[in-house]
Amino acid sequence: MACLPVQSQNTQGDTFIRRELLAVYVDSPPIMDGSLEDSQWGQAPINSNFIQSEPYEGTPATEDTEVRVIYDEDSLYLGVYCADSNPDGIVLTSRRRDFDFFQTDTFGLVLSPYNDNRTGVLFSITPEGAQRDVQVDQNGVAAEASWDAVWYVNTLIHDKGWNAEIRIPFTTLHKSFSDTTEIWGINFNRRVRRKNETTQWSPIPRRYNLTTISYTGFMKFTEAVNAVGTRNLRVKPYLLAEASQLSAGLKKERKPLEPGVDIKYDLTSGLTLDLTLNTDFAQTEVDERRINLTRFSLLFPEKREFFLENSGIFHFGVRENEKKGGPDPEDMLLFFSRRIGLSEAGRPLPMLGGARLSGRAGRFRLGLMHMQTRSFQDLPSTGYSVGRIKMDILKNSDIGAMFVQKASARPEDLNRSFGVDTNFRFYDNLTFTTYLAKSETQGVHKDDWSSKAALGWKDNFFEMRGEYVEVGENFDNEVGFTLRKGIRSGRINWGFHPRPKNSSWLREINPHGSFSYSVDPKTNGLLSRRQHYGLRAFLQDGGWVEVFTNIRFEHLDMEDAMVDIAIPQGNYGFRETGAIYESNPSKWISGSVQYRAGDFYGGRKNTQKTSLILRRKSAFTQEISFERNELTLPLGKATTKLFMTRVGYAFNTRTYLDTLLQYDNKTHTYSTNVRFRYRYRPLSDIFIVYNDDKTTINDESRTWSLTFKITGLWQY
Repeated sequence: MACLPVQSQNTQGDTFIRRELLAVYVDSPPIMDGSLEDSQWGQAPINSNFIQSEPYEGTPATEDTEVRVIYDEDSLYLGVYCADSNPDGIVLTSRRRDFDFFQTDTFGLVLSPYNDNRTGVLFSITPEGAQRDVQVDQNGVAAEASWDAVWYVNTLIHDKGWNAEIRIPFTTLHKSFSDTTEIWGINFNRRVRRKNETTQWSPIPRRYNLTTISYTGFMKFTEAVNAVGTRNLRVKPYLLAEASQLSAGLKKERKPLEPGVDIKYDLTSGLTLDLTLNTDFAQTEVDERRINLTRFSLLFPEKREFFLENSGIFHFGVRENEKKGGPDPEDMLLFFSRRIGLSEAGRPLPMLGGARLSGRAGRFRLGLMHMQTRSFQDLPSTGYSVGRIKMDILKNSDIGAMFVQKASARPEDLNRSFGVDTNFRFYDNLTFTTYLAKSETQGVHKDDWSSKAALGWKDNFFEMRGEYVEVGENFDNEVGFTLRKGIRSGRINWGFHPRPKNSSWLREINPHGSFSYSVDPKTNGLLSRRQHYGLRAFLQDGGWVEVFTNIRFEHLDMEDAMVDIAIPQGNYGFRETGAIYESNPSKWISGSVQYRAGDFYGGRKNTQKTSLILRRKSAFTQEISFERNELTLPLGKATTKLFMTRVGYAFNTRTYLDTLLQYDNKTHTYSTNVRFRYRYRPLSDIFIVYNDDKTTINDESRTWSLTFKITGLWQY
């Protein structure tokens, strides 16, 4: 009963086993010390025989891994034994939460409580007990790595490898079970970093990873219990104190101690209600600076905790290769949460609060959200509303609809957008996605539509994706993101993945390319055309190198400017070549270097990017990066410089001190962000954050803030 194989045939003729395990009920929990000596573990069968996905797919793991699963009325427990023939070679590079799992030895598990081939949660650990959790939607296409959950881990490194004991409360999973016939999806993986080897318990093709829910095995429970996770209430209040000078010329301010609260309540085992009052995100890490050398807006990721949980439900028309929730540079986002509570410059706006209902009801996934900002300076109080519904169809497909609205007391602020989308997946390799969206803005009655159709194929050797997109000139989704309006465009991407046999240094060769174009829908005149051809080599140690060439055409129908240099209207052709090298990221010293040079709007542009990462065991990390662009244009010359250094020290797996220093010569601004975080219990933190921006051309333009924030989580 510990390992009952179930055969699943893929389109290449390879057989992948979807295994089955038994979770055993115990009357009392084990002692969480990492030893695995408690009698409870002896009651559960061993699940082992992991299979490689990297480097040799389908072959047995070179290091044994054993997993036992037990549970009581409150939690699910895993006992993990990771044998290692060279314990001194275990790679430890981070103690931080949400560590980079490509850089260190790890064990991971994914759970799909609804066993729906679409949704789940991923938990990963290092031998030192660092934790990483990811919320997974759309079979791994949408994965939110910034989501945090309540779970516990204790590890122990010894002369035969390392152990781990993991406890996951049922309340964290928002799911309980009512009878012994219920089956959950489950899978495990392990990374032995010095070998760059990845293995799974239920095998997965190397083109996918643990977030691909459709390749999970199955977990059955020995007996039903009255689990307390069916409904529960979590209250997370905070207190905030701040001193600041947030605008040039204003006096220093000291805010009185401000309270706020987040409340979470499980209405059912699938639907969760979130309430937030006097919401504040002062502890959120600042954005990394960028110098924009394009004609279009840059997109920065969402980092605020409230908007991250269940964010996959609110994704619309997601691309198949979208693994981290961010859009392709050419795409449209119908809803983009950074539009709420942040100015165009990324400055926080005061939030009154809001509510969100999200989760699952049968075949449907629902997302309803409303957030309200306070009035600020000349901006009125504004409400943002989002409604999302998705219905599961077939084995691994869905159709959905979405509605987004922004409204204030000023009639001209009213803006709506809505649409329908489909995501189909066939034979594990073939995907087909579409969307049709419309916006409503006062005084606009035409050219306010956007649509897309995309078809993709992906297997171990070959991948290709083609898509067609239209965006009307008046399409205006103010609570979303649209890179470019008034276009009709097409794109095709392709790549091959041959692997040499028995190479000691080369793992894979990846010749790849892309072709895209955009035309004016009214005249069919060419606006832009881009071609990319590259050859990338993946090395056995995890590093890679690429050489490439880009061929472009751009039409400017009016004069533009680049770093304060005028660019006349007209047609421009580009040809650019370059190379990138990135070293093994698990080493104590690693880095990357990039050089590219070529044509640029009638002139030339040379770009150099370098980065260096230094580590002292798993506690200290320093990253230094520098980017330089040298532009020689017909109407002028300019050189842009962007410098960043990030220094971090992890005292243990719960206490961190981080400093981010940045400078760019376009705005002549130095920025400093110092962030101390102590997690004194799960999802309960103390933050001390200092921000300082100062320009070199005006000493009076300095802005700064010092914030103290304490949060606490209580569950009932």
